[in-house]
Amino acid sequence: DDIMQTAMSKARIHVANMMMVFVIGLCIYTITTAKKEAKEELDKLEQTRVDYREAITEEYRQQLAAKKS
Repeated sequence: DDIMQTAMSKARIHVANMMMVFVIGLCIYTITTAKKEAKEELDKLEQTRVDYREAITEEYRQQLAAKKS
């Protein structure tokens, strides 16, 4: 009976350790994935800003050219 309880305790400890490793692995995966997605979103936002600025600048130049004509 005592041997069985010792074996069960060791099994519980082993399962708990494996669950901790699994959870830590999932946390690392989630963090790296979130950082990658945030970087992609930031790059997309930056490109949108650059495109908007170029469009506004071009529109302003066209207005200046129209006034000179």
